[in-house]
Amino acid sequence: MPGFVLHILHGQWILSRSKDAYDLQAVRQFMTGLLIPDSCSGDSKERSHFIPPEAADSILHIPDVNAFAAAYGLYLREPFVRGYAAHLWLDKVFFEDFFQRFIQFQDGQGQSTLREKDVRRVYLSRLNRYITVDELFSEQYLYGYYTALNRRLIDKYRLTIPEKSDAPIPVKEVRLQDFDRITDDLKRYFSAVPPAVSPDLFGQDALEDFLSRAADSFLAYERRMSNEQCGLCHGFSLHE
Repeated sequence: MPGFVLHILHGQWILSRSKDAYDLQAVRQFMTGLLIPDSCSGDSKERSHFIPPEAADSILHIPDVNAFAAAYGLYLREPFVRGYAAHLWLDKVFFEDFFQRFIQFQDGQGQSTLREKDVRRVYLSRLNRYITVDELFSEQYLYGYYTALNRRLIDKYRLTIPEKSDAPIPVKEVRLQDFDRITDDLKRYFSAVPPAVSPDLFGQDALEDFLSRAADSFLAYERRMSNEQCGLCHGFSLHE
């Protein structure tokens, strides 16, 4: 999934390109909503990310942004709820679009699959290399890559750790007090020493370009949502 630092950068680009004039409190509410879906774990995280039941066996958990909109569509312009929606949006387009360009899960016959129990190997297209799922989700590959990438993005964009704010419009799938876990994790990420060598799984320029386009597509999604009285978005994609 996109790490906290990617979400923070994505959120900052949304705010900087938005017509909404946020004061400091509204910014904090937006950033709290932006990160809080990841305060949960296990089944609770599936609920906080609005993962549909039919996707339970998928190795990539893609949020159902329509389900979130159906539940909280009346409040999508409120900073906290808007930040929450932005988090789900980035997870959705990251897994549906960007991630699978560079990382493909394959079954025993070498065919692409997202069914977790069928996955036998992982192909890294940028490195032209096959690895196991356990290797992918390890410090040797994805986690180590994020540690190195985080440091570069933090320094390049002078990112800081968001402060927890209140949630005027509560989202029942999360608890505001659990945001403290995110703060603790961010402190570790911001102080972590990157590995001396880390495989470049995506390419930083490509990733930054994707995050920029994802910010623009979220703003387009908001405009489309505001024009749909039913509060649902049908078939919207990053490329519309």
